[in-house]
Amino acid sequence: MKEGWETKTLDNVASIYNGNSINADYKKEHFLGLAEGYPFIATKDVAFDGTVDYNNGVKIPFDTDYKIAEPQSAFICVEGGSAGRKIAYITQKVCFGNKLFCVKPLNSHLVGKFVYYFLSSEAFQVQFRSLLTGLIGGVSAKKFKSIEISYPSLAEQQQIVSFLDSEFEKIDALKANAETQLQAAKDLFQAALKELLTPKEGWVEKNLGEVITNLRTGLNPRTHFKLNTPDATYNYITVRELKGFDIVADEKTDKVNAEALNRINKRSNLLKGDVLFSGTGTIGNTALVTTLPETWNIKEGIYALTPNHKVINSKFLIYVISSDFFLNNARKKAEGTGVKSIPMKRFVELAIYIPNMFCQEKCVAKLDALSANVKALQTNYTETITLCNDLKQALLKKVFG
Repeated sequence: MKEGWETKTLDNVASIYNGNSINADYKKEHFLGLAEGYPFIATKDVAFDGTVDYNNGVKIPFDTDYKIAEPQSAFICVEGGSAGRKIAYITQKVCFGNKLFCVKPLNSHLVGKFVYYFLSSEAFQVQFRSLLTGLIGGVSAKKFKSIEISYPSLAEQQQIVSFLDSEFEKIDALKANAETQLQAAKDLFQAALKELLTPKEGWVEKNLGEVITNLRTGLNPRTHFKLNTPDATYNYITVRELKGFDIVADEKTDKVNAEALNRINKRSNLLKGDVLFSGTGTIGNTALVTTLPETWNIKEGIYALTPNHKVINSKFLIYVISSDFFLNNARKKAEGTGVKSIPMKRFVELAIYIPNMFCQEKCVAKLDALSANVKALQTNYTETITLCNDLKQALLKKVFG
């Protein structure tokens, strides 16, 4: 502990309580679209960067028995995948959900923004993670209140808050600049995609089925095998791994064992040069198969298209099915009340326009160059985000140890 700082458990220096659980239908009937009232903040309304969506359309009437969080309080999610990761500083009076804890500081001990920064620090996170229990991960109110916080005088807390506010603002500006550059590159690519793929004289209309020789999909684990078994070492590619025309697996990618991989292979039979398209859930993510898949395969609902190379270039096909024209038509064909999906028979009926192979290759060359620029800026943005987060944690460590 730093000289002159006190250490107490949170329940000695703050009022800590969770919000209310509201049935979705009841919320929709009684609280959605009200002109006046307190914003109702659920876990989904708190972003991982600490921003809060106060204008989510849900309000609780001012005359209410629901729990209220006062301005200058801190929120933290304490249950599920976002536990300890979604943290916010509240700037207006709100009602809130039962998976969030409100930490309202006792003014004689703590400054509200100081509490927020403490909750964001590794000093807090180490204690919080040690208290997580249960399959979905959660921390009870009793355990949460036992977490220790060290703090200086109110005046010094305010100085620390001012310092962190100033430094974090500079870091966020760095991140925003990288994000702006990335978005500009994406917008340029989309504009080029629209311009180059707009049908011109000599282009012919075909349905998707006329330019491919085969269409397959993978298998569903719910009916055919189990994911992430102890012997599972092969990547199971879902929509989240289809990024920027590439297949990108990471530590969060599900795994299957050799037996499951072989069963999927027999159905999907992927080939080098195939184009992948997500036809279920998030419709429209794409990727090109550039190497034979020896250590991975695809989920049911990821469609593998084998182009007819006499008619269409693989890269031209992937750009065509990534265009707004194609995706808008594809999404109109989707069926289902919950998770929507495009049936294969409808998918192959979708129209595309193609020029001769020479023109296709010219379009691909231009789009490849722009796509490479987007990917470079995406890498830069990702590295900048990591750097910004590391800088913030270094500052918090300097304050909280």
